[in-house]
Amino acid sequence: MELGEISTNGYLVISGNEAAAIDPACDGKAFYLLAENSGCKIKYILLTHGHYDHIGGADELAELTGAKIYVHELDKELLTDPRKNASPEGRGVVCRSDAETFVNDRVFEIGDEKITVVHTPGHTRGSCCFFTSGPVFTGDTLFADGYGRTDMYGGDHKAIYDSLMSLLRMVKGRKIFPGHGKDRDF
Repeated sequence: MELGEISTNGYLVISGNEAAAIDPACDGKAFYLLAENSGCKIKYILLTHGHYDHIGGADELAELTGAKIYVHELDKELLTDPRKNASPEGRGVVCRSDAETFVNDRVFEIGDEKITVVHTPGHTRGSCCFFTSGPVFTGDTLFADGYGRTDMYGGDHKAIYDSLMSLLRMVKGRKIFPGHGKDRDF
């Protein structure tokens, strides 16, 4: 789904009757309804990073489903601090402070699918990609025609360069679904 004023991509990964919501952007209810219409239950809410446009619907979705929110341990501080999560002036988008954290190589299972965390710092310190048996969900680390900004809190140009060099080898021959813009085969 493409949601919000800056067209943030959010995804629902479904296997059997279970699902993981990735970056529920600004509309948790839209994810809830999609899952309901698909006959599945959202087991996890996974955040590729802690910027406001990716976390805005997480609390609402957690309340509707009872699913826990997960974010890389290095981005947890962004969830509750609008200055750090790039919220527009006066907006103050925050997410619950009881979100669970993960680290590199954590595996989340839904149905028969495994979703593996690959830490790709640079856009933020805790930016991650989620690898499935098929596509890769790259958040704002890698777009179809570029990569994420490094000029906001926690951004690091050298770190994203290193992450991209590693990631490009890993996504070869796979489809990526980015945080903004169109998907792409690599």
